Amino acid sequence: MNCCNVNKLIRKAICNSNMKYYSEKMNANREKGFTLIELMIVIAIIGILAAIAIPQYVQYRKRGYSATLNQDCKNAYTSSVAYIVDNPTVSDITLNMLYSAGYNQTAGVTTSANSLTGTGGTITCAPSATWGVTSATITVDSSGKMILTSSHY
Repeated sequence: MNCCNVNKLIRKAICNSNMKYYSEKMNANREKGFTLIELMIVIAIIGILAAIAIPQYVQYRKRGYSATLNQDCKNAYTSSVAYIVDNPTVSDITLNMLYSAGYNQTAGVTTSANSLTGTGGTITCAPSATWGVTSATITVDSSGKMILTSSHY
């Protein structure tokens, strides 16, 4: 082997190793990040999950609001019974009387007592306008029995 051939082989080896180095570097740079289609698929999946989850969450909140109204009415009725036990001659129980008997109204609920006595009347718990549920009403019959008309969503 002469000197020129050795120099050619060395230059060729150096050139091949440099090409391989730059080729690997370019492939490494090309593999960083996501393609547009991959990002679009992820966004579509998130959109599908949101379309399922949001209506379920709204129904979950409405069930909670409805339960709050029903419970508030029952608590008001329990307070009315406690007030009647302490004051058997009362003829018309007001909301202030219910408060004095231990009733605590939930925020967003409007409670009203109509002609409420030990033998009749109604207690109505109305929701906030943004709740999207119906009012709950307790009717007390002539025997003092409570009949709850539940709130619905």
